[in-house]
Amino acid sequence: MKHLLGKLEFFENKHMRAIPDEGLIWRVCQDYEPSGSSENVKAAYLRAKHPQPQKDKWTEYKPLQDQPDLFLRFAKLYEQGLSVDLALGWARKYGLLGYVPDHETMAMYGERRTVGISWEEVRGFPNPGEVPIVLGSPCDGGIGVFWEEVRRAAGVLAMYEAALSRNNDVAKEAIHEGSPFIGGRFWPTVTRDLPRSQEDRELEARLVENWVEQGMEGNYLEYCLLTAAFVVEGTVNDFCYPILHFDPHLSEHDPSQVVDVWAFENLLGAMYLQMYWLMGSGANTTRCEWCGRLISLESPYPGAKKRPKHKRFCDAYCRQKWNYHNRTKPRRQGKEPLA
Repeated sequence: MKHLLGKLEFFENKHMRAIPDEGLIWRVCQDYEPSGSSENVKAAYLRAKHPQPQKDKWTEYKPLQDQPDLFLRFAKLYEQGLSVDLALGWARKYGLLGYVPDHETMAMYGERRTVGISWEEVRGFPNPGEVPIVLGSPCDGGIGVFWEEVRRAAGVLAMYEAALSRNNDVAKEAIHEGSPFIGGRFWPTVTRDLPRSQEDRELEARLVENWVEQGMEGNYLEYCLLTAAFVVEGTVNDFCYPILHFDPHLSEHDPSQVVDVWAFENLLGAMYLQMYWLMGSGANTTRCEWCGRLISLESPYPGAKKRPKHKRFCDAYCRQKWNYHNRTKPRRQGKEPLA
């Protein structure tokens, strides 16, 4: 059975509730407009209609608190297909991704602000020309970059859900055709035989299959979980960092008021931090007996009681559906209901 992640798992993760009210924000312009190529969607980009100094034209929100399932929403965009309207609708609601290539960051600061595997190293993307150049500088809002990230997030979600299924056939199917992204370029034994300048999904899947069969003894579950974890961890390393937060206006300098929180450099980092936390809680989870989604058994917020380990359903809807199909309906049909 395939196990699907839903927004409940993201909303219930205890880390989401641990962010102070003064937590980090992301800004959204009142409106955005497409620019660049009208013939090639991926070569176009979105730009804000108003400069950031015009505060009345911009709104702020806290992605980790206000939209704790943003990674899930982002990954699900893949089902709608690429279009300017899709990217525009996302930007108007949640803002641009905030991507700036590492070489630009190094030019501004002399070094990368974060440590670990870089965005380009993790993805092998973008290719030259994928990030639009405006006035001599890389421009945030490239639709090609946006769609590549949607594809990648959808793949991470598909592979992690396959790993949750504990079914090797489900994981194998995800590699063959179920996942839009399978991460073959991250592994030297696969990437050396892939063309550098273009994607070949069929060839990549075949090479991954050969490697899994020979090097992992056919364990597709292991491949899916390792690849999903590699992408998530690498992205968080590059775009997020821990900080100690305290209120400088406290009347007393109380050390107990200092809390450790995560900061993010851009919206992409905030979304992957949500997935990072969810994957990190995997040792203390169960699965809904009706829909198969992952249920976190962690405390919903610091200090609260943990959920009972015997929890069987993610919400009342799933409990009612299970009861109807396994008890009420069998009784009406004269069959023996489940206990």
